[in-house]
Amino acid sequence: MNPLWRKLTDYSNKQVICNHYQDGALVGKDGIRFERIVLTGDSLVFYEDEAVKMRIAISRYPDIEQLHDFSNHYALSGPDDRLELYFV
Repeated sequence: MNPLWRKLTDYSNKQVICNHYQDGALVGKDGIRFERIVLTGDSLVFYEDEAVKMRIAISRYPDIEQLHDFSNHYALSGPDDRLELYFV
């Protein structure tokens, strides 16, 4: 597993903006506040007040990279789509 997955768990008490792309086009945008991120065997799970706010299936995105055009910016890529995460 790429060590960047574990690095994402270092973020806490923040907000994350999620941009969803298909075929290079932006198809959705979400944002959540979270307290902590937990890496399970198959998912990256965002929690707020002990409730799951968002779950990202790792198997859906085999490629992860840190982008340097903005600070705290990551791209998760799969065969059919791309998810960009911005931590603020």
